[in-house]
Amino acid sequence: MNPRISVLLPVYNGEAWLGPCVQSVLDQTFTDFELVIGDDGSTDRSGEILAEVHDPRVRVFLFDKNAGLFGNLNRLLRESRAPLVRFLCQDDMLEPYCLAEEVSYFESHDEVVLSICQVSVIDALGQEIGEWKTGPGPIVMKPGLSLQRFLYYGCIAGNLSTVCVRRGCLDEVGGFDESFRVAGDYEMWVRVCQRGYLVDRQQKLVRMRSHPRRLSLAPGAGVDFVRENRRVRARLLTLLHTDVRSHALKYTYWRQNVLDTHHFVRCLLAGRFRNCRDLAAIMGVQDLVAGLVLWLLTANNHLYRPKPLFQSV
Repeated sequence: MNPRISVLLPVYNGEAWLGPCVQSVLDQTFTDFELVIGDDGSTDRSGEILAEVHDPRVRVFLFDKNAGLFGNLNRLLRESRAPLVRFLCQDDMLEPYCLAEEVSYFESHDEVVLSICQVSVIDALGQEIGEWKTGPGPIVMKPGLSLQRFLYYGCIAGNLSTVCVRRGCLDEVGGFDESFRVAGDYEMWVRVCQRGYLVDRQQKLVRMRSHPRRLSLAPGAGVDFVRENRRVRARLLTLLHTDVRSHALKYTYWRQNVLDTHHFVRCLLAGRFRNCRDLAAIMGVQDLVAGLVLWLLTANNHLYRPKPLFQSV
């Protein structure tokens, strides 16, 4: 029989913390799961570490061809069998009660298609150094509201490791868009959340590791985030209700375009002229000039920062 939840773990050169990551899944209080691991052509000891895992609930796929994060995730999705899919990054760990909480919630809330959780932040040694603040929760959002939050705040999941989603919904919207390098999860969650409710559990279910080798800190990642987030926002603007769209468009110019411009200015001051060239091409002359003007007028949004305007639709 198929398990009730699949944990997907994409791996690439993850030897530093891969062992504790896998063990955190095996130590779950909820046991009816499968852990599907895909090694994306690692050149370190990741394959050797995975070869030492002996548990019938674990399936390991060693891929010779590197497909990138979202290509690897698509391969794992095709191999997974459960009605719920839980994502986990190789640096992070699940709290022991994570799967039990998520399976219980989804099985009693049919309207929810995607859930995100809060995290405890740990350092390279596993010591807790922070947390994502939690409230009374859970916060349940209809599609119209979640799309507005995605527009104003970006990828509100924050990290791949915070997400659990219904498999049927993933099948309906198709796989991850492999043309994305860093924001493919953001683009996917926007598609998923058009199909049903999103819930922020406001509960810490993951221990997320902060270290300088994270994908978001890789060389060139800042330029990629600007390029890909702008793609997603352009799509989001077309999805918003007409009563919301005009304010959302103003917000993208006065806030998000200023943030993109700030990244351009930082690259300029650091002498990263190739990045400046790339950012200018991504933003276009009109947006870059407008961004520079608003960046100066608002002192990088310190003197004036627009506020999101939400409407119940």
